[in-house]
Amino acid sequence: MTEPDTIARIRQSMRRAIGDAVRREAKKAAKGKPAAKVTVTLDQLMAKLSANGYRCAVTGLPFWQDDADISYRPTSPSLDPIKHDGDYSGKNTRVVLHGVNSIRGRGSDADMLRIAKAIVRRGRARR
Repeated sequence: MTEPDTIARIRQSMRRAIGDAVRREAKKAAKGKPAAKVTVTLDQLMAKLSANGYRCAVTGLPFWQDDADISYRPTSPSLDPIKHDGDYSGKNTRVVLHGVNSIRGRGSDADMLRIAKAIVRRGRARR
């Protein structure tokens, strides 16, 4: 069971993520670059999060606060477009750990998995 204050923090984070996406895409459009539409709603994201137990859609890990730099928290929730060249719609978004979103970048889930496996292998070899 997720604490109500944790859900409130996640909700605030998702509200900010939608706003950030809107601003980012508006900047692209202002520069004459192709920009994605941002149509996903806070309610849609919260429904996705609730259905997934307020956990990362890729790893299944819960979101948490850590001691990372305040401007970048790899364990905080992040809005991730599933198809990078698609819009930020209800069907094309998921909520993942910020660190997962960073590792994936514009690559695929398969690329990200290959990187993660290499990290685990390397970590085991150093033990």
